[in-house]
Amino acid sequence: MLDKIKLIYLKLLNYVIRYWNEICRDYIPKLQVYIKKSIDFLLTNRTSIIKVAIPCLVIAFFFYSCSSSRRVITRNIAEIFEIAENVRAYYNSKPDYWRLSTEVLIDNNVIPTQYLQDKNIVLEDDIHILLGEGYLAAPVSPRMLTFDIVIPNLNKAKCMAYAEAELSEQQLLVLDKLTIYNDAGNAVYTWGGENALPVVRYSSKNFCINGVNTLIWSLK
Repeated sequence: MLDKIKLIYLKLLNYVIRYWNEICRDYIPKLQVYIKKSIDFLLTNRTSIIKVAIPCLVIAFFFYSCSSSRRVITRNIAEIFEIAENVRAYYNSKPDYWRLSTEVLIDNNVIPTQYLQDKNIVLEDDIHILLGEGYLAAPVSPRMLTFDIVIPNLNKAKCMAYAEAELSEQQLLVLDKLTIYNDAGNAVYTWGGENALPVVRYSSKNFCINGVNTLIWSLK
């Protein structure tokens, strides 16, 4: 019995070896020719290939960067409104937002620790935010029923991206107004106003400047 098994095994092994030798004999030379032709083509046409490849790589990088930036902005806005929800919960038993400020909120552990860096609130992409009243995020005045979340030091592209970012229905419900502040003045988006909420695409193009912009969400 063992001799028969051994004989079968040897025949099978011999068949595999013979078949592999046939493959090597028939296909490896063809593969070598194909590789050589491919290399010759690349070397002969390298200038044309580079001219085509570089723009394609630039375009691909551009689209990847835009997509990545949009994802970061979407996450940051979600975190901004998460912070706002914590603020509302903290002030729920109070008649207004009097004295609300970044410092007060940090000192009273209202801001989640993952957003804190050396007593500053910092989101992804080094986006610093402040809470209070107005573009300076001063402590909120008495009897104020809204508070501001401020993003300073935005360039024009980021100013437009954050201003025009799509907000969920729940986020829109708590948004009272949105203000773009810079050296050219300020533009205020309100419900039913000349600059109406929600902010539509490209509508902030003439308000965000090539310089330093501050974006202010006024929330209920």
